[in-house]
Formats: sequence, C-alpha cells, structure tokens
Amino acid sequence: MLGLLLSLAAVAGTMTVDELDVGQGDSLLVTSPAGKRVLIDAGTGKHDVAPMLKRRGVEKLDLIIATHPHADHIGGMDEVLDAFEVGVYTDNGLPHTTSAYTQVMERVEDKGITYRTALAGQVYNLDDDIKVEILHPQERVMRNTRSDLNSNSVVARITHGDLCFLFTGDAEDPTERILLRKEITSCQVLKVAHHGSSHSSSFFWLQRIKPEIALISAGEGNRYGHPDHETIGRLTKAGASIYRTDLHGAIQVRSTGESIEVLTNVEPAASPVAERAMVGEPVRLTAGPGREAAILRDLNTRSADELETLPGIGRDRGEAIVAWRTKHGDFERLEQLLDIPGIGPGTIAMLRISPMTTETAESTAVASTHTERSPSSSLGENGGPPRLSQGPLAANRPAGGVIIDVNNANVEALLSLPGIGPQKAKAIVSYRESNGAFGVVEDLDAVPGIGPGTIANIRGRIRFGEAEATQPESP
Repeated sequence: MLGLLLSLAAVAGTMTVDELDVGQGDSLLVTSPAGKRVLIDAGTGKHDVAPMLKRRGVEKLDLIIATHPHADHIGGMDEVLDAFEVGVYTDNGLPHTTSAYTQVMERVEDKGITYRTALAGQVYNLDDDIKVEILHPQERVMRNTRSDLNSNSVVARITHGDLCFLFTGDAEDPTERILLRKEITSCQVLKVAHHGSSHSSSFFWLQRIKPEIALISAGEGNRYGHPDHETIGRLTKAGASIYRTDLHGAIQVRSTGESIEVLTNVEPAASPVAERAMVGEPVRLTAGPGREAAILRDLNTRSADELETLPGIGRDRGEAIVAWRTKHGDFERLEQLLDIPGIGPGTIAMLRISPMTTETAESTAVASTHTERSPSSSLGENGGPPRLSQGPLAANRPAGGVIIDVNNANVEALLSLPGIGPQKAKAIVSYRESNGAFGVVEDLDAVPGIGPGTIANIRGRIRFGEAEATQPESP
C-alpha cells in the first residue's frame, strides 16, 4: 500500500461523501471520521469548487483525484490548488492541450505537490477501516475509443466497513468491459459515469455493480441531454435510488460503515459535516446480508395488516404473502416473492431501498456485524425463484438454492437455474462442447436463446469450474 496518507487509530464516526452541485460538471468531497479529505474532480467553473470547500470547513486536502483532464472535471482545480494545502495529486497521466490542464499542472509543479499517475492496484489508507483503491486505468492505455480521455478515467473505490462507494469519472463502455473482465464486485453507492450519458452504465455493468444509491452530477437543462433517459431506465430497473444534482441540489451520503443515510439540497455549514436542509426524510440503508435477513424476517413474521404498509405491497398482496408462507413455509430469499401475482422486480427493489422501522433497523445492524459480506452479497442479489417447467426433466431438478457449475453440469442440473428450460439447458451443453468452457457469465450471451434477461437471472447462481472431459449429453 502507498504510505502517503497516515493511517490513524480507528475512529468511530461517520464518513461523508458530498456530491457538490457544480452544474454540468463533477466534484465530490469525501471526509473520513478522522477528518481526512479526498477531493475527486473540481469542475466546472474556475470559481465554483474552492468556495464550496471552504464553506464545508476544508483546510487541507489529503488526496486529490482528477479523473481526467476535461474542463468539466478540472475547470476549478487550479483555484483549489491555490486555496488549500494538498498532500497528493493523482490523475490518469494523459495530457491535454487546454489551458485548464496546463494551469493545473503548473500549480502542482510550482507548489511542490506530490504527483502520482493513477494506476490500477494502488491503494491509499485513510482511517484504519477506510481505504481508497484505484481500479483503472490499466498499465496499457486504452486507444482508439470514442473518447480516450473518458475511457481512461480514473475509477476509484472507497470501502468503509461493510459499505462500498464507486467513483467512475467519465468512464465509458470500454472501461466497464475491462473492469467486468477483472471481476469487479458490487458497490452500494455508485457515482454514475459521464453524468448519466448513454455511453456508460451498460446493462451488464449495473447487473454486476448492483447499486443501491446512484449519484448523478448534471446541470439543469444542459445541452447534452444528460442524464440520458435510457440510462435512467437501466438504473431504475437495477433497483437503484437515483439522486441528481439537477433535481436534488447538493447531495450528501453519510456512512457509518454499516448503514447509509442520504440527504438532498444540503446547505453547508462551516463544519466537516453539513447541517441538514433536505427535502423529505433521509433514506437509510444497511449493508446487504443483514438487511436482506431483516426484510425476510418481516415477511415471515408480520400479519397481513402489517405487511400491507410495506412499500409496493398493499392489502391484497399482504394477504397473498401470508397465504404463500402458510402453504410453502418461510421465505428464504426475496426473489420468491415473484411467485405472488402482482409482485415483480420493481416491488422487490422498493423493499430493498425503503426506510426501515427502528426495530428492523436495529436487528439488521446486529445481523450485519456478524455476517461477512461476500462479493455478491449486495442488496439486489441476482437469481430469481426456480421456475419448474412441465416435462420429463422437471422431476430431476436440484434444490433451488444450489450453485451450479456451468462448465460441468448436465442438462438436468442446469434446469434448476431460473429462466433455463430444456432447450436452453441443451444449448448450453452443446455450446460448451463445441467452444470450450465458459469464463464469465457474459459468455453465455453467445448461446442461442440466452440474452441479458436470462443472464441477469442466473448471475450469482453459477460458478465456472475447470471443464472436465465428459460424454456428450443424451438428446
């Protein structure tokens, strides 16, 4: 790990992430419980960001990450470098011909600020339980993309306890594909790339990241049409709660390491943590496994009258939930709700991001502290309930929760996967025998009859073992 930021003793408290309202640009301020400060970008106008930081009580920036040298990300950076002591300045190492870039680099040199070219694998320690990881760019610079500066944006992940924050600059689809191949894991909070443009936030990317909170920085009525309506649709379908500076003003996300609170229209005070001036009540979320368990406890113990108060449920669905568990037993995963008429993925997403009662929140916090978070255990776990098809193979299906080795499973085993019927199961085996083992779940897109919807259903339910020499499947 890079020893540039001193690691302090663990300090109990709140980490804040402020998405500053800078119009059609990007700037985020991260403040650790011990008071360490990380600034990610400083766009768009010269006089925008530095005054905002001063009103938030900033005196020193321990780390500055400039994701790439476009003016909407570094247009106010020279004034920031003039106004504050800076520990480390890092960017993607790609020069730009603009005066904004030239002025920034002159400030870094003139002030003797430690400069480092960002590269995947670098790690900075903040507090003991907070680290900043650089995930992109790679050693080999991406060339001949739609925008090389965007595609080589610095992508950084900050982890705080059980929670994860992903900052993506203006990364585009080629960047997302590289990170997907590197098996990037889920993150509760996503700073949506490129102001929500159509060039980022692909279906497969969102299925892997599974964001619960999506932050978008965009100028009201901007001429680019950001954020793109299809991008918003994909984020919504992925179950993310979307917060936009053009609609919600300055946004603050508060993390305890176990739970998240989101405040909108935040007017800063002269203190490290801004005072509240939000619209409505804050949203509170808790880390994946514990929250999932708490929601399931509600579904398995509440009466129909109590269930109807849950978001998206109502009286009829509440009664249907009670009837289902009376017949089948306790719910073991939220996707079993899809068996109930009128309940779809949207309702499940609402349950996952809804405010919680005090009793449930407390029980969730306890559960979270005793549950290790695996890479695939974020809210919005993939995989729906097994759909047993009619026909002679149905009786041979394994139990619904089994993880299937897609490189060695026979047709009967593959039938246990949600959305996989006899034809698709046979097609998987046939394709595997002709083309070799699958490496990642996206490889299944090449199998006839399998598309993004099926892949979304089976993600998290399959693994990729080394293919064994087996006899061909019988027809």
